[in-house]
Amino acid sequence: LVTRVRSGGYGFTVKKNILYAYLPIELAVKGNRFTIELIEGNLEAEVTANVLYDPKGEKLKA
Repeated sequence: LVTRVRSGGYGFTVKKNILYAYLPIELAVKGNRFTIELIEGNLEAEVTANVLYDPKGEKLKA
């Protein structure tokens, strides 16, 4: 066990599950992949440093 998920939900704009967790600094590297254990089963997760929404609204205008 590395950490616990602090918050999460579905990002309708990005069409992905978004989970927030505190990670040790050496593991908080963009691209690192983890397995999240849930009651319903396991979920693959990836650390991302990118902004997950479209700040310019370009996708909304498409």
